[in-house]
Amino acid sequence: MIIRYTILSHNITDTKWFEPTDFQKNFDMAIVIRPDEFASFEMKIFNQSGLYDKQGWGRLYGIPLFTRETVIRYPGMYQIEYFGQRVNVSTEVLVKKEGNLKS
Repeated sequence: MIIRYTILSHNITDTKWFEPTDFQKNFDMAIVIRPDEFASFEMKIFNQSGLYDKQGWGRLYGIPLFTRETVIRYPGMYQIEYFGQRVNVSTEVLVKKEGNLKS
């Protein structure tokens, strides 16, 4: 089983003003667009034994800008839990048709 997920965070736009340090006394401004510091996502995968894997985005996990992927190579029953705030997540779960889907 392959689980792919892409995360888009809500962004915050900050306007920063800088004091003049040059002889012309010109004020300078910078616009910074950054992910919300409270945005996060966590995926937990459980099997019969308990927690099998845990991955996430934001806070403890960093902020990767690409699609993430988890591969489960062992057969069995799995429960997948998603939790997040201030993010938009798209997921895909890919399984082999043989033995998993009815014809």
